[in-house]
Amino acid sequence: DHQLPGLGLPALKGHEKGHHGFHHDQNGRDHILPPAAELQPQKQGKTSLKTEPREPKRYKVIVLNDDYTTFEFVISVMMTVFLKTYEEACHIAETTHIHQKATVGTYTLDIAKSRVAKATAMARAEGYPLRFDVQAE
Repeated sequence: DHQLPGLGLPALKGHEKGHHGFHHDQNGRDHILPPAAELQPQKQGKTSLKTEPREPKRYKVIVLNDDYTTFEFVISVMMTVFLKTYEEACHIAETTHIHQKATVGTYTLDIAKSRVAKATAMARAEGYPLRFDVQAE
């Protein structure tokens, strides 16, 4: 039996769970090993308040009237980029013509920005100055 240095107590053999073990270093000295759980890296505790997930903020996409973009092109953009039906697209085009602007729809910021970018690129490719505004709801 081995004894722990300076204590006169028998050293525990093996690495039983929850018990201290020992090992010999190169010089033949005994060293106490902590339980296996203590050898594992400790995770930093993180306290957080539990909150209910919130709906992402929504943004209105508004199409602005101009004197050059055709009705047909506005309708086409509403249907292909904003996924409106023909009737919805016609209503948006008419409202834009009468009131100088119309709400196309409400989206998350990323979707609003990406659809406006796509619609604007389509308009520029066809030579139209069609413009949009994105506003927080």
